[in-house]
Amino acid sequence: MATLTKSTGTAVLSGAAEKVTLPAVYGWVWIKNMSDSDIFAGLSADISEGADGVMTIPAGEAGRIQMDGTSEIYLLGTGNALVAAQNYADCPFKAGAKGGGSGQGLVLLKHEDSAYSSSSSYVFTIDDFNVSDYRMFICIIKNKGSTAFSPELPVALFHGDGENIYQIQWLRNGMFEITNTLGTALSYFNFQLFGVK
Repeated sequence: MATLTKSTGTAVLSGAAEKVTLPAVYGWVWIKNMSDSDIFAGLSADISEGADGVMTIPAGEAGRIQMDGTSEIYLLGTGNALVAAQNYADCPFKAGAKGGGSGQGLVLLKHEDSAYSSSSSYVFTIDDFNVSDYRMFICIIKNKGSTAFSPELPVALFHGDGENIYQIQWLRNGMFEITNTLGTALSYFNFQLFGVK
């Protein structure tokens, strides 16, 4: 059994059905198969190839499950699977190149569902991050039910919820800071940081 403390994580599969418990109830879960063979995913512990409600995810591919009010999924296979839970259906994983072209990849670097800061800034770190690996960064922030979007980082200003303006800056390798530029304290907010290769 694997219990995720955040909305993204890795499940290690050993050939038996593995229950993965999420930190909350989400609308969707994406699973990326990082192994060399098929893995199977579903919402029931009775998971087997070809069973009703069981999805087959080929090696190197990703698939999604609509969660139907539960915080548990079951995986069957061997190797590693990346799990990303979210409340929208779009795939968070990097898309591979197609048709022999170079392709562009959108990589989810950080996702916080309930970040909180009692000050006007919030600092977060991304492990094993190298800014030179990406051409551009995209940050989506939700606060009080609204969305702010920035196509240009690491330094960009963007409008928040009608009451606040936020700035996100790359401080040094792997470390970013979200600041309320009006100086008022940040309350609970959600954000996602993507890198574009």
